[in-house]
Amino acid sequence: MKKILVATAGALLLSANASAAMVDLEFVGNGPGELLTTTFSSNYLTGAMEFRNSQSGQSFYAYCVDLMQDHAEASDLTQAYSLGSFSARETSLLQGLFSTSYAGLKTSTDQAAFQTAIWEITHESDLSALNVQKNAGVFAVSGSSGLASDSAFVEQVNSYLGLASQYKGPDLYSLTRFNHEEFQDLLTVTAVPEPSSALLMGLGLLGFVAFCGRRRNGKGTSL
Repeated sequence: MKKILVATAGALLLSANASAAMVDLEFVGNGPGELLTTTFSSNYLTGAMEFRNSQSGQSFYAYCVDLMQDHAEASDLTQAYSLGSFSARETSLLQGLFSTSYAGLKTSTDQAAFQTAIWEITHESDLSALNVQKNAGVFAVSGSSGLASDSAFVEQVNSYLGLASQYKGPDLYSLTRFNHEEFQDLLTVTAVPEPSSALLMGLGLLGFVAFCGRRRNGKGTSL
């Protein structure tokens, strides 16, 4: 299973119209994945959805947030998405989910379980008791295709949710939500640089600015 890539926030968002907060995206395709049936969708392919920012040309992978609508197809060409947001509680849980489990996703089953955990966080009305049950509840997994055991799959989803609920560490990812009236809302993430890396980047930039300043001052009399 191809690892889901993380988008670069600057290239992805800087091309958005600041006043309207809109981003033009094109659907590229689905990666290989598992088919799931839930209380909200039938035979949903959980493979990574690849999109392209038509303004910057950058491609990125996204997760589904909205189960009530289909995702855009390549035939739909470029679509304008607005930049959305999550509630404070959803943001905290999604940060916990990505920070504890995202880096360890390897198989298509892992990706399907992770996608299901996102659905639970964004669709469950009682976020104080996160869990999925087969064929039960407001949000439930009612069937699957290609998974060795539905019970084991549900247990894996609930394990991700438990880790997300318990996480108290720093935010390791920046979340971006794209909303659309006709197609699925999307979620993509950007890794947050470690403090040491950010510091080195900052020092490097300052050093470059200082060097340019000295060079400019040195040549000032010859202009």
